[in-house]
Amino acid sequence: MHHAQYTADNDPESQTPVEQSTSGFGITKERLEGEGSAIRDKQSIINDIKKWSHEDLADLAKAVGECASKTVWNDSLSKVGQHRDYAKLNSVNPEQLYRQRDTVLTSFIDGITKHAKESTGSGTDTRQLYSKIRAADCIYKARNGKYISEVGFSETVLLYSVTNSRIGCNLGTYSGSGSYWTIREWLSTQSNQPIPCPHRDVYVVFDNEQIVGKSWQVRASHKQAISVVTSVIYIALPSDSMLQTKIALHPQQYMPKSVLLADLETALNMKVQERKELSCKELYRYFAARITKIWHEQLATESGWKDKIDVMLAQQEQTKNTKVCPKCKKLFKSSKRICDNIGCKEKLHVIVHEEQHTSKPKNEMQSGYVKISCQQQLEQLSTISTAVMTEEIRKHQHIPHFHPKPPPMLVVADPIMCNPNSFETLLNVLRTIGSRCGIKRYGGVYREWVTVYMDGLPYYIVINLISNTLYCTICDCGFFPPETFTKHCCDKHPDQHPQQIQEFDWVVLRIGPGHYEMNMKKSFVELNWEVFFDELAKCMGFKSPTALKYAKGCHDNHKTWDFLNIARDSIADELVRPYVLKCMASHKVPTVEDYIGTYICQEVKNPNYQYMFEQITYLQAIFNYRGGIRRNNADFMLCGKQEFSHIFFARNHPKYQLIDVMDSYYRSLYPEIVKNQLELAESVSTSGDTYAGEGADFVLEVVNKNAKSFISRGVPGPEDWLLVFRNHDSLCELRSAAMKRMGMTDPREERKRRPRDYSREVESFRAVLRDKQYLTNPEQSRDFVSLSGKKLHKDLLRLSTTAKNNKSIFVKAVSQCSWRPKAKLQYVAVTEEEAVQFSSMARTTKAELAQKIMDKISVISDFALKDSVLSMWQQLKTANKGHYIAFYSEIDDMVLNAAVGSDEEMDD
Repeated sequence: MHHAQYTADNDPESQTPVEQSTSGFGITKERLEGEGSAIRDKQSIINDIKKWSHEDLADLAKAVGECASKTVWNDSLSKVGQHRDYAKLNSVNPEQLYRQRDTVLTSFIDGITKHAKESTGSGTDTRQLYSKIRAADCIYKARNGKYISEVGFSETVLLYSVTNSRIGCNLGTYSGSGSYWTIREWLSTQSNQPIPCPHRDVYVVFDNEQIVGKSWQVRASHKQAISVVTSVIYIALPSDSMLQTKIALHPQQYMPKSVLLADLETALNMKVQERKELSCKELYRYFAARITKIWHEQLATESGWKDKIDVMLAQQEQTKNTKVCPKCKKLFKSSKRICDNIGCKEKLHVIVHEEQHTSKPKNEMQSGYVKISCQQQLEQLSTISTAVMTEEIRKHQHIPHFHPKPPPMLVVADPIMCNPNSFETLLNVLRTIGSRCGIKRYGGVYREWVTVYMDGLPYYIVINLISNTLYCTICDCGFFPPETFTKHCCDKHPDQHPQQIQEFDWVVLRIGPGHYEMNMKKSFVELNWEVFFDELAKCMGFKSPTALKYAKGCHDNHKTWDFLNIARDSIADELVRPYVLKCMASHKVPTVEDYIGTYICQEVKNPNYQYMFEQITYLQAIFNYRGGIRRNNADFMLCGKQEFSHIFFARNHPKYQLIDVMDSYYRSLYPEIVKNQLELAESVSTSGDTYAGEGADFVLEVVNKNAKSFISRGVPGPEDWLLVFRNHDSLCELRSAAMKRMGMTDPREERKRRPRDYSREVESFRAVLRDKQYLTNPEQSRDFVSLSGKKLHKDLLRLSTTAKNNKSIFVKAVSQCSWRPKAKLQYVAVTEEEAVQFSSMARTTKAELAQKIMDKISVISDFALKDSVLSMWQQLKTANKGHYIAFYSEIDDMVLNAAVGSDEEMDD
């Protein structure tokens, strides 16, 4: 090819081109002569090339590409199938991977992106390197259609976990990232063997997980498709003591066949005073901090002491009753329509109306936003993480922690293909767990017993199964209920007398701490909804009927926790304020001992004030329980559990009434060495962070959430569940590695780092309490009403006393029948209307109640929930009328939850 050479001014219109003999692009024949010095002078050639036109450069680039094509082809062939190697996928070094690509291609990309850092100014070297790798991958994919990049495949796994979309994954087919079927094929080659139970002392945790299919058409007699499994994890303790292999520690050695009243009373009275003292200590600590805060908030004015809440209310009142002329800024009463200022005469009502419908200019609205780089964002998140950690330490640093080092190991097991909500399915679940864990009764060779964690409903049923599932030692099979065992012995062994042993006596039964805490929150909200919680929800913006149902149902655990934080701080601040003002008026230093010991106990006569103070003690119990979980401190957990149990026994919570009593009973029977091991891992911190403990059941919830993110849309089959759970750890590690290579942070980690400052929300609800004068004048007697003015039932003021009496009655009933206690308890009504309604229910016959229950069940739209409720109802059909009434109330809650179930947010 020959090119024309022009003179210096490079003007083709006025200059005549001079043809010269060239060899290559712009390299003259003369330069090729002279002992090859020009060829060796590579920099001179490069300098000449930089002077070429864009068209010439394009021709050169094409020629270079043709020269490198074969090398790229051969290199892509050598890398086909490397994405199947998990070790390489997870340990890819981006810089090394980039250097392994064809040098001609990477040099070209380096040249193209040389000034990217200067132009963006972001300094995101990690992201730029990742972009260069992906650019090279696209070239390799265009050259070889079968090529799949290690980095690209990890990106597809990340995309799949975020979107659950096959189409989204298939988009990566064109960039060397693979497709949905590439992931499926990779999963099938990674692990297809059952995951064994670790040969160490373990906690087994199980819970149900479900995916409901969507229906896109209307069909006759259509039933919604649903897939439900029982997910299982093992939490292997770091100790090598292997207590679970010792026959002397088998539960049958210390668990009696029947529950005795004396043993129950002993269990419930164990360390009661110590836990009460710890509870009081924490309550005093909290109120001391609130008193100090309120003391420093007060400002002296001519009319007396005021704080920011008074200023806020004054501003609200002023806004409500006045208008401001936008022209001269003069204030007028709200009834004024025209500004009377000389020279103004603006129409105030027209101006106000226009202001309400005038939006800010776009540039003004955006002026408060500052665009920051991704690197700056990461630095800010790091700063936020430190702030949040400091806040977490401030809350719980006084609580001793007992997290073991190293932290327990988490092992994800194969799921069990059933829904653990009935006797039949739970029999299958327990037998499967026993077989997998190597329990000797099921053919194992080393393990005698194991600790099993579960949710409230399975726990409620398993109590019955442990007591009433009998095992035939001759046939090596179990029978439930006991009548079937008797029939079996008569039919199969008429001349023999097999020993009656309980099949599941190897189970050390434990309630999941996370679910227990959730039910504490939910029962507190249910009790106080009519009292003040509905007004708190409205204050936080939950105003529509659906939003209020959502808040009352406690659908989002994190939002419920926010509500409780706001309620505790705002109510406590308004409770101590009258006392602090009284002390300031009398020139006395306020103290928490004087506040609780003298002011509360002797001077307060306002029933609203007395009740709200009592509710703060229950809120503090929830916070003590949470603090115990975070720090793995059994004393704080049991302290919170003991103090909060009154609410369970004051209302209709039969399931958690039994769980509360039986959990205390079982704990009292454990040998000291078993008790120490269980308390060593009351909660688990898989990261090793001593301020981040969580219940074993919530560890499983995280696994379930991860697993669902890797299952495609639609109703999965058993093989889909198996693939995901068997490769759970690999998929999560790939996802994390991909995000790290891309210079991103996991959104879930960002949510954990996000600071939670409730000061604005606390001030807003304090303003509501102050405006309605609900807690003012505590030394004067007044009507017992809710925050909205509704009359409350007088029994609510005797809630603790009634709850204690109910608990004593319930304990006696448990000693007579531990799996279905029949106790007639006094129901504590919140309002007068509720008391009348409950009295009406008490006069209803069992048959009428049964019909009402079936009517409630029939309106549940969630098929999995309906099956669970029907299973519970089948177990209660022979129960007494009190159980019917309690169950009817539970159905109301379930229907309420189902009504807004589509908006539920599970998190973390």
